[in-house]
Amino acid sequence: MVATDFVSAGVILGLAFLSYYGAMSMTLLLGAQVIISLLNGLFDPATKGMLPRLVSQGQLTRANSRVASLRGLSMLLGPVIGAALYARFGITILFQINGISFLLSGISEMLIRYTHVPRELEKGIGGIAAELSGGIGFILANNVIRRLCWFFLVVYALVQPVFSVALPLFYKSSLVYPDTHYGYLQSMMVLGMLLGSVVVGMVFGKGEDMKRPLKIGSLLLMVTMLFTAIRVCPLYMA
Repeated sequence: MVATDFVSAGVILGLAFLSYYGAMSMTLLLGAQVIISLLNGLFDPATKGMLPRLVSQGQLTRANSRVASLRGLSMLLGPVIGAALYARFGITILFQINGISFLLSGISEMLIRYTHVPRELEKGIGGIAAELSGGIGFILANNVIRRLCWFFLVVYALVQPVFSVALPLFYKSSLVYPDTHYGYLQSMMVLGMLLGSVVVGMVFGKGEDMKRPLKIGSLLLMVTMLFTAIRVCPLYMA
């Protein structure tokens, strides 16, 4: 976690340096985005894996809810603050602030105290293959996890592109709404995620059985997606 934050800080501060001297390009931005995304792929599972060692089992749901709420709050306020700073100071200052935030994050993580219990792992390619096969076997043997994996695979393969690619085009070409209105829509999505995290922590925070909130969440997701389709499709066809 500390290493990924420091590397991310170096990449973004490097963008700030290039931006200051007018050497910024789309290729550099795309390359930096790929690196940051890869680093986040290492950072995010580490935070989720470490959390159960910091709180008791009975408080784990509430702790996850708080982490998700803070993440949703940052996603809600971040674009607003970023847009204001960009309009006033330009992109270089934004890169500097973002890079410094990663540095502060890495330093704060060095203060976390927890007990890490290492596991005996087989070294080499054979060890990696054994770990991967063990993880796949665990997923296939657990009905709930297997179904969740298929669910998220379908969501991210079929549903997510609609909201990230098709929805902006729909707003711009069919509804002829300005970009600010689509920004409001994104803010409402993040606000819904934030409120959902708070509600889960309040309602299911003390429960140990996760089947009930999963069933309720899946049902609400199906209802809201169906309602969205009913509302949007006739308008689009018109």
